[in-house]
Amino acid sequence: FLFPKSATTTTTTTVTSPPPPNVASSPSPLEETKTTTTTTTTSAILALKSSSSFRTLTECPLTVMLLFQLYPKYLKSNIPSLIPLMMEALALRPPPRTSVLSSSAPTITEEEKQNHHALLRLYHSRCRDFLSCQTKTLSFLTYLLRGFSEQMKPYEDRIATNVISLLSTCPRDATTTRKELLVATRHIL
Repeated sequence: FLFPKSATTTTTTTVTSPPPPNVASSPSPLEETKTTTTTTTTSAILALKSSSSFRTLTECPLTVMLLFQLYPKYLKSNIPSLIPLMMEALALRPPPRTSVLSSSAPTITEEEKQNHHALLRLYHSRCRDFLSCQTKTLSFLTYLLRGFSEQMKPYEDRIATNVISLLSTCPRDATTTRKELLVATRHIL
C-alpha cells in the first residue's frame, strides 16, 4: 500500500553545431543546451509485479483448496500450520487513507490535484483487491470448518470479529466481494 509520489526526471541534451562551411573552424563550437523536465504518470510508477499483487494472491486459497481436494493425505499434516497464518491474514487491515494534499497548502496546482486523485483511485483499487483476497481466505476457512471443527474451535471469536470487520470495511461498489462474504458467513453459521 505504499504509494510513492510521481517521479520527476530531468534530461539535459547538449547539441554541438558544426561551424558554417565558409568559416574556418573556431576554437569553441557553438553549444546549445536544452533541459527537459518530465513528470511520469503515477500509474506507470505504481504498477506491481504479479508476485506482489493482491489479485494474484487472491487465487492462492482456491488453488490450495483444489490441491487438498486432489491430495487429501496432505491435508491433516498441513492444516495446523495453515490455520494460524490464515487467521493472521484475516486480521490485517488496510492502512488508513492519508491525504496527499494537506489543507495548509495555500495553492494546489492542477498536476498535484491529478496526482492526488490518481493516488486515491489506486488506494481504493488496492483495498478492494486486498479485501477480495481476505474473502477468498475466509472461504477456504469455511471449507476447513467442515472437516476440522475441533482445530478451528480456538479461533471462533477471531473468525467472528474478522467477518464483521470485513463486512464493515467492504466498499459499496465491491458487490462480488460482498456476495462472497455473505456466502462464507452463511457457511460459517
